Amino acid sequence: SLAVVFGTGLVFVNRWLTGPDGAHVFDVPASIVVTFSIAAAVVTLRRWMQASVAVMPSPRDRLLDRIGAGDGIRLSKVSSDNHHIRILTSDGAEHRIWMRLRDAGAEIDVEPGMFVHRSHWVALSEISRIEEEGGKEFVRLPGGAGVPIGPKYRPNLIEAGLLND
Repeated sequence: SLAVVFGTGLVFVNRWLTGPDGAHVFDVPASIVVTFSIAAAVVTLRRWMQASVAVMPSPRDRLLDRIGAGDGIRLSKVSSDNHHIRILTSDGAEHRIWMRLRDAGAEIDVEPGMFVHRSHWVALSEISRIEEEGGKEFVRLPGGAGVPIGPKYRPNLIEAGLLND
């Protein structure tokens, strides 16, 4: 519709500048087609340029957005704490928010990790080793902290190749 307005306007401006007997490049229908074609080309080119320049944000766990963690921060461990959860991040910060651990697990969609106990989720990158102590198995984290392995979650570690059957 704007092509009709601008195309017709272009013809009138052309006639005004060249006079009634001047050389007219286009008549009204041709001006509308040319105006529409130029506008479509400009819009298409602009969209193509915006799409090629747009930077896709790196994938990030939704749980990190919930705690306002900065760029480049990753999840290390998430543990249940009564009706709250404790979130340990790669920068060593600990956050405590009111949320169920099951819901927090649903918001971890990027960082590879697993539940090792009903109260603990651990990032695979944070598992240093697995030890047995007093008849119980523990996942050891880089700082030496131990997270118990629940019998229900033991197959997760076996499947990941971190524990022998």
